[in-house]
Amino acid sequence: MTAPAERLRLFIAIVPPLEVARHLHRSLRSLDLPPCRPTPVEQVHMTLLFLGERPARDLETIQAQVARAVGPVRPFELRVQCLRTLPERGAARLVAAITNAPPALLELHRTLNNDLGHATEPSRDRFLPHLTLARLRSPVRGVSIDVPLEADAFRVDEIVLVRSQLRPEGAVHTPILRAALAART
Repeated sequence: MTAPAERLRLFIAIVPPLEVARHLHRSLRSLDLPPCRPTPVEQVHMTLLFLGERPARDLETIQAQVARAVGPVRPFELRVQCLRTLPERGAARLVAAITNAPPALLELHRTLNNDLGHATEPSRDRFLPHLTLARLRSPVRGVSIDVPLEADAFRVDEIVLVRSQLRPEGAVHTPILRAALAART
């Protein structure tokens, strides 16, 4: 009997500077939230594409695809616009910092989905750029938060391929690849 091939739970993300993540965490304190589990400050991120469980043997190919996808994309700035509960319809499951959607971000998201996504990926056409700040302990109906937030813009000059290992105390995120966006010439 052969051992099952190792599988890696992967996603591609934008990671804000730590000081931005700390500021966003502090902003949660002013909200009247139901019981929730804040995202650890060092794990605040914007998911560009969730790859799911992939065979470890595919990692080298995935890394090459990620590096190729970012090649033509120039660095850009993201600015947090508000704090909001998501999803926008139905029971709230999380609190997120919604950002602007510059063309370079949308291009990057589209390219990653085309190159690495699944044809049936349901969120392909509904990308809402956000940084998850807290997950509610259970979905809550009737809770809706949409609060404007002042925060410094931050420059995005790389994306990160991340391994996520689920544990009872929460996910552990390990960066596998940092892919730099195209340098200005």
